[in-house]
Amino acid sequence: MSLRIQRSFIDGAFVDAESAERFDNINPATGEVLCEVEQAGPAEVDKAVAAARRAFPAWAATPAVERRTILMRAAALIQEATDEMARLESLDVGKPIFEALEYDVPSAVECLEYFAGVA
Repeated sequence: MSLRIQRSFIDGAFVDAESAERFDNINPATGEVLCEVEQAGPAEVDKAVAAARRAFPAWAATPAVERRTILMRAAALIQEATDEMARLESLDVGKPIFEALEYDVPSAVECLEYFAGVA
């Protein structure tokens, strides 16, 4: 069976790591390998920081009402996908799905909603 390979998402696109190194993402509850993850290194960090610096002026110039709308939309998308997000979190960290459903995903939504309020 071929495992899915996860790459870094930088500057709006998935990018290949300069290093050929990978590591297994393992479900700690079962030992099952969920996927392989490319090992990001200093080059990828530099690219991500540069992309963030390029994007920041446009984000900072975006009217607060529009920033709020964007963050609230992100919160709504996460909330709409609560079951899938909780399932993935449970597989990734080996915690009971109840915790992901009741705490982790709602906390992510609440965090985005909070920052939407101060955007």
